[in-house]
Amino acid sequence: MAPPNLLRGVGVDAAHLTGFVEALGRPVVLVGHSHAGAVIGQTGSDASTVAGLVYVAAYAPRAGETPGGHRQRTVSQHAAPPEPQAS
Repeated sequence: MAPPNLLRGVGVDAAHLTGFVEALGRPVVLVGHSHAGAVIGQTGSDASTVAGLVYVAAYAPRAGETPGGHRQRTVSQHAAPPEPQAS
């Protein structure tokens, strides 16, 4: 099944997906690409029937972290050090 992603923000989208998943009443594996990675991550924390998460070229932020915050954190961790200044 592929329920629609409302693209209203991680919180709203995750709440929508959580309701959908809970209504199924059986274990599910969620797959997310790009923004949907943040959505499935939140849904995986909220819905009791999520058996697994698969991230396909997707944001995988920490709990409560936005995709923008995730990007900022990972870019700063992997930024190249400044080049030495010529004397």
